[in-house]
Amino acid sequence: MPEVHIDSEFGNVLIILSNKKPVKSEEGFALVTVGVGDDGEVVYISIEPSDEELAKFISSARVHHR
Repeated sequence: MPEVHIDSEFGNVLIILSNKKPVKSEEGFALVTVGVGDDGEVVYISIEPSDEELAKFISSARVHHR
């Protein structure tokens, strides 16, 4: 189910991991690294929060592995 959407005009990336409705979200500053393969497709996205509150929020989230 994971989906990655890239806005070609602005470079925004949206990663959808579930079809559940979010009940809370947080914004903050972070260093983002995007790895691209030989074929030009996204291989990975790493998000390293520099904002303390965002880091706490992300640390409290869970990931369901399939």
